[in-house]
Amino acid sequence: MPDVKFVDPDRITFGISHFTHNLPGKVGLQYLREWDFGHYNSMSSQVAIDGFNLIYKFLDLEECMVQNRLSQARRGLLERIESYSKKKKKQTFHIFFDGKKEVGSEVFQETFGKLNVYFSRDRKADDLIKEFVRTNVRPSEIQVVSSDKEIFFHAKKWGAHPITSEEFAAIVTAEIFPPKPEADADEFKDKKLNSEELEYWKNLFRKGR
Repeated sequence: MPDVKFVDPDRITFGISHFTHNLPGKVGLQYLREWDFGHYNSMSSQVAIDGFNLIYKFLDLEECMVQNRLSQARRGLLERIESYSKKKKKQTFHIFFDGKKEVGSEVFQETFGKLNVYFSRDRKADDLIKEFVRTNVRPSEIQVVSSDKEIFFHAKKWGAHPITSEEFAAIVTAEIFPPKPEADADEFKDKKLNSEELEYWKNLFRKGR
């Protein structure tokens, strides 16, 4: 079992599961038993995504943001990543958004399907992503999605693998909206009509006269 840690309750920790209990006489402090993400990295890679940075790489979601339809844009992004994640079952996805989920909300973490979603509330999502990488026991198994230079270089510094939001958006789009195969011209090039097909076209041309 993992060690029990004595931590300040205001410190944000990222864990797969944890149990807390208040200690008598120690108001505001907790013992936190935490499974670090690193315990699971051997089984699946982690993908940390700069949510709003990625939203602007999809034209329709960018339009939602321009029209101040924040919730719709955010949901649209999560739906796309959720669809993509179904094709990448060995990866665990973490999406970080700036600010609060909605006015007055104090939600910090929730799930969307199998996605882990975080709201920075009074902090910056950039700081949460950096902390996520820095505190992970195996940062080399984390892929960081952001075009923010500071986040990008921070990821490289800690041995994580950054990818720009533009590149990731293109990958997601190709996976969930694959292009339709074009008809092969050679397939029809030497094709000969049978007697029934010939008769059909003859009758069609006669009617058109």
